[in-house]
Amino acid sequence: MNRSTADDVDDLATLSRRQESRLPAWQLVAYGIPDMGTKAMSYPALVALPAFYATYTDVTLEQIGVVLLAVRFIDAFTDPIIGYLSDHTKTRLGARKPWMLAGAVIAAVSAWFLFRPAETATVTDFAIWMFMLYLSWTMITVPYFTWASELSGDYVERSRITGYRGFFTELGKFVFIVIPFLPFITESEFGPETFDALSILLLVLLPVSIGVAVLGVPQGQRLGHNRINIGTSLKALVKNGPFAQLLLIFLFSGSAIGFILTTLILFVGGYFHSPDKAPLALLISSIVSIASYPVWIWICKRMEKHRAWALGLSIQLATLVISALLPPDPEAIWAYLTVYAIGSFAFTAHLIVPTSILADVIDYDIYKTGENRAGLYFSIFMFFYKLVFAIGSGVAFLLLAAFGFDADNPTASSGYSGLLLVYAWIPAVLLAVSVGLMTRFPITKRRQTVLRAWIERRNAQTQTLKEVISS
Repeated sequence: MNRSTADDVDDLATLSRRQESRLPAWQLVAYGIPDMGTKAMSYPALVALPAFYATYTDVTLEQIGVVLLAVRFIDAFTDPIIGYLSDHTKTRLGARKPWMLAGAVIAAVSAWFLFRPAETATVTDFAIWMFMLYLSWTMITVPYFTWASELSGDYVERSRITGYRGFFTELGKFVFIVIPFLPFITESEFGPETFDALSILLLVLLPVSIGVAVLGVPQGQRLGHNRINIGTSLKALVKNGPFAQLLLIFLFSGSAIGFILTTLILFVGGYFHSPDKAPLALLISSIVSIASYPVWIWICKRMEKHRAWALGLSIQLATLVISALLPPDPEAIWAYLTVYAIGSFAFTAHLIVPTSILADVIDYDIYKTGENRAGLYFSIFMFFYKLVFAIGSGVAFLLLAAFGFDADNPTASSGYSGLLLVYAWIPAVLLAVSVGLMTRFPITKRRQTVLRAWIERRNAQTQTLKEVISS
């Protein structure tokens, strides 16, 4: 950086004083609430809806796998476009909030039709409404996640913000998972009654939760310039080494998560012959995850964020290996649920850390170029998140079909080897690669703090110059 140690220390001291003021808890709650609504929509779409369509409609496993892959590839165009437009949107509500409000309306309508298919629903119906749901999800999450990076520039505070958001993420999952346990729901699995009730709930939850954040949380501080030059912006992304490394890590870890989450219900029902225990597995996972957020926020305060992430993925890797070694017997389901609970605790690190690190990576770009492309960065990351999840989920279903797994009658299926491969062994290898890539991530707490100090100083100098010129 070509700066003296004295200058660095001076910058650190100045920034430390600025960062003593943390966001109040009520604002963090208001900011986190929207993810309860979006997760109550997206989580079942990712985890339970593929198995639901395979069981209750005429759509086949192969068709589901192809649609999941195709919809995510289309996101290659929608995610960056929305991120770029969000960066350059100027309204009284700011750059992020209008996109979230519009996305909430489209999401509620899309969920209504996607979650209530007729028994004769075709792959075309599934594809159209899945695309609309993902488009609305992008309209909400890209500006929403970008917004977090503008609420604070502090290395630790950013993990606190994403931790609060993640807490409501788990509440959103819980909202869906608990539905089969409600007294007026007669089914014990994630069937038509569950998705009917969810679609009604989302008509209220999505607009209300996003409205709370729009009204209760400030726009935040955007540093750096916003020049409209897509070519220059894309070149800057390509040249950002820490961003490339983060995406590479997420390529492996995100694909692993895609394999795990989309085959969990089939694994519980087909391998352990206990389909009625799938809602219980998800309920236990949600409760454990909610309880684990304070623990992982505490861990992130006491070690580098990328090391905390590696720790979580290492624990999850171990739980996959143990699960694969359990016998395919209903009696082993309780041992599996225990192991899965431990894995859920570890998975929380994957929900908190990556976007917190991404905010630090954006600081690196602002330092290098003077430009603020936060929306574009988060859009590329969210596209990548959905793409690698699609790779995992789509390939998983294609492999299950290749191994002869029968979703209509999983307990009679002979595809044990296919289930073990897609649920445990492939994800375990992918997670091992992720952990290895994570060990030497370049942006540490000290480096980010110095970067932020540079950005703050340069921004103050620019503002002073503008005031002098205008006077």
